Amino acid sequence: VSVNDADFNLLWMGSHPKPDVLRSLAPYQKINHFP
Repeated sequence: VSVNDADFNLLWMGSHPKPDVLRSLAPYQKINHFP
């Protein structure tokens, strides 16, 4: 699933999320990044 696709509940990233990604999340969506 791409970041531009809104059909997800959990987004795993390999880096820190950018502010525009955080702003675009719906209230039910969660994000995690490693490390």
